[in-house]
Amino acid sequence: MTNNDTARPFRAAVIGCGWIGAGTARDPATVGVQSHAEAYASHPHVTLAGVADADLARATNAAAQFGPCEASDNPAAMLETSRPEIVSICTPDESHAAMLRLALAQPATRAVLMEKPLAMNVAEARDLVDEARQRGVLLVVNYSRRFCPAFRRLRNELQSGVFGRVQQIHGYYGKGIIHNGTHWIDLLRHLTGGIEQASALTAVKPDPWTPSAQFLCAGGVPATLQALDHTAFTLFEMDIVGTAGRVRVLDGGHRIQRYRTVKSPLYTGYVNLDGGQTEEGCLKDAMLHAVGDLISCLTGESAQPACAGEDAVACLETAAAILPAA
Repeated sequence: MTNNDTARPFRAAVIGCGWIGAGTARDPATVGVQSHAEAYASHPHVTLAGVADADLARATNAAAQFGPCEASDNPAAMLETSRPEIVSICTPDESHAAMLRLALAQPATRAVLMEKPLAMNVAEARDLVDEARQRGVLLVVNYSRRFCPAFRRLRNELQSGVFGRVQQIHGYYGKGIIHNGTHWIDLLRHLTGGIEQASALTAVKPDPWTPSAQFLCAGGVPATLQALDHTAFTLFEMDIVGTAGRVRVLDGGHRIQRYRTVKSPLYTGYVNLDGGQTEEGCLKDAMLHAVGDLISCLTGESAQPACAGEDAVACLETAAAILPAA
């Protein structure tokens, strides 16, 4: 890294201008900066150089909103002409590996910010991490909660024993163990220090890709993940019960509730949990935090990203233990 890296803006491009690529900025209900294109347009050390989408009109709209920059329905051509140093990949899951190889092949690429999953199978994910390392490209995967200050604080609290010894973790998810399930798996890894064992329980009928699962985490902490039918409603929660308190991650992570132990007001000698305190806005500006983390690595302020390619491989390995077809 050079001092010049901290003085100039990095050129960035987004492949895939759907919801997470560029679309969340058009939703008034979105909390803060949640799309890749908006994050690049908002960060003081980045300039958006190009966008691509199979739907040219969608790419053109994104370029008009966050540019001016090049808009194309051909990702390869866009990367050739815009020469970004940072590439975001926000296309459908099945195309992630191909788009990553395309970005890695460009000489100008210094970093790639991926949506999850890294690939659709473990072997290809490992190959992609190896290729990025060999080319000297920083590979960051957007398991978004890792980048947010609220979850960093929560991890520190758990590690320092604020809630005592963790006894049990339970959660809910839907829409596929590889798609949304790996978000829960990564959060479990992040908060507990790792997953030692994982196995499937039952699947949501008629969706074999969304099984319930059980885990054994670092330190012997047991965890269970219950699968739900996402077409009924969306639910992503994690409930962590310690010996001195309890933490509930709610609304996908937008809220965190913390409970501490108190003497029972009803029964002498008993201990209960208090009424709890709620932290709101825990995922606000999640994408802006991710881009900031990436930039700090490129400028040498940080040695490692909050969520690297190796973390994404570990999530897929756990998913494969739960769902062998993965």
